[in-house]
Amino acid sequence: MPSAAVPGWMENWRPPSSWRHLATLPAERLPDLMAELDNRVWYAALMDVLDDGPEPREEQERARARRP
Repeated sequence: MPSAAVPGWMENWRPPSSWRHLATLPAERLPDLMAELDNRVWYAALMDVLDDGPEPREEQERARARRP
């Protein structure tokens, strides 16, 4: 998506109706959610390395740059 289209997309985006029954996550639980997601990404990367060998160095650097 071109960056110029993002504001319009954000203004018009609506969550799927199937999400309506889900509870809202309290803000104080956000760190827990982020930790869980980070752990899933780490685990998937570990399984990839064990299955296929290490990823190229430049991809490791890009992944590291995306972390907060």
